[in-house]
Amino acid sequence: MAIYEAVLTTKWEDRMNIAPMGIRFVGSEAILLSVFKTSHTHDFLINTGVAVVNFVDNVEIIAKSVLGDEVFPWDPAEKVDGWVLRDAYMYFEVRSVDYKDIGSRGLFRMEILLKKTRRVPFLFNRASFAVIEGAIKVSRLGVYREEEIASFFRIFEPIVLKTGGEREMRAWNFLVSFLKKEGIL
Repeated sequence: MAIYEAVLTTKWEDRMNIAPMGIRFVGSEAILLSVFKTSHTHDFLINTGVAVVNFVDNVEIIAKSVLGDEVFPWDPAEKVDGWVLRDAYMYFEVRSVDYKDIGSRGLFRMEILLKKTRRVPFLFNRASFAVIEGAIKVSRLGVYREEEIASFFRIFEPIVLKTGGEREMRAWNFLVSFLKKEGIL
């Protein structure tokens, strides 16, 4: 089952959470979310059961949301108590219909309540893919060995510098700066 990258936004009481996340489609009316139980996203989904799945072509949002809860421009969702990123070219408003405990993660089956397409997305280039994969590696510092992460960034930096635009460069530099502060690069 293919995994598609999206940015999940959740709201619980007056708190907002943003997290890049791989999603899997179950037919055309539902998705699966495999969420670490130690995450804010898991807590918010357990307590509210709703989220917005934002599809973005701005890799800065992906990179910055891996390391924090920066709030990007947003609009209220229509069908759920949540928020839609203004930068999303497409989004789904979803509600949990099933939950399974699968060890370190919770598996949420989410019913799609609303699908909206706002515009045609920009195509990702090689630098975009490098930033996305780099963000995933940074989000899993305890899973990957530090040398593996450093090696990835050394190998892909020339590709980002050659093929990236301003957004990709800012996102890459954001991740690199974090890794330098952590002593990994």
